[in-house]
Amino acid sequence: MRVICGTEALENRCRRSRLTEMTLPMACLRESGLVPRRGRTVTPRARGRAPAAAAMDGARPRPYSDRMPSTILFDLDGTLTDPAPGIIGSFRKALADLGHEPPPYETLGWIIGPALRLSFPKVMGEGADAEAAVERYRVHYRAGGMYDLSLYPGMPESVAAIGAASARMFVCTAKPEPYAIPIVERFGYAPHFERVYGAALDGSLDDKADIIAKIIAEQGIDPADTVMIGDRMHDIHAAQRHGIASIGVAWGYGGVVELREAGATAICQRPEDLPEMVASLPC
Repeated sequence: MRVICGTEALENRCRRSRLTEMTLPMACLRESGLVPRRGRTVTPRARGRAPAAAAMDGARPRPYSDRMPSTILFDLDGTLTDPAPGIIGSFRKALADLGHEPPPYETLGWIIGPALRLSFPKVMGEGADAEAAVERYRVHYRAGGMYDLSLYPGMPESVAAIGAASARMFVCTAKPEPYAIPIVERFGYAPHFERVYGAALDGSLDDKADIIAKIIAEQGIDPADTVMIGDRMHDIHAAQRHGIASIGVAWGYGGVVELREAGATAICQRPEDLPEMVASLPC
């Protein structure tokens, strides 16, 4: 996303910081009016003319805070973080523990996203003890694999921009909450989210649609004014079951083809483009 500041002085300031071709820092965004200043009360977006209509008649585009859906749900793995080393490494070790030859690392990106109880049988074969595999996975994952991840460049800044303009944000992940919560806290995302919702260790919330149902019941969010952001078809399908719009992110593990076939409302190619896409999405 390229933001054009409203004054020549601000343009010069941002040009000197060498960021005119990238997402501007939060100070520039606040000064330009695209992100509210600290202390400003953010209300759910008004349902007036589309931003494009305002731009066509020469009016200044409305700021993000006037256009954001009232609630944003973020997937974790493959959306906020790239967890491949820890998840795939622990998955392969669990298979080896149970006497199975682990597939090559580079062929296992597909396991990131869905519940591992569903993934292990696809590798181990029908009748395999998936619960035993999950238990061995957790041994290795808790031993350090859960923190063997990286953040997608530009994603922390985009989350901050969206959070500054939207009323409520939640993490909605198929990862069990006892793992998801410390990851969100350790890697600096926690201040932006009201709560982290994840699967249960006993498998009772392995379907992401059930996690979204829990959020709706406990938080009273309006599905018609909510957006789900994720990288896999499971995110898109779960949102569809509740009438929620969705943005598929191309930097994760599903890919554009999977997201398009799943019926994502929109597909975002780069983290820096996400705030404007969320603000422009019709809900």
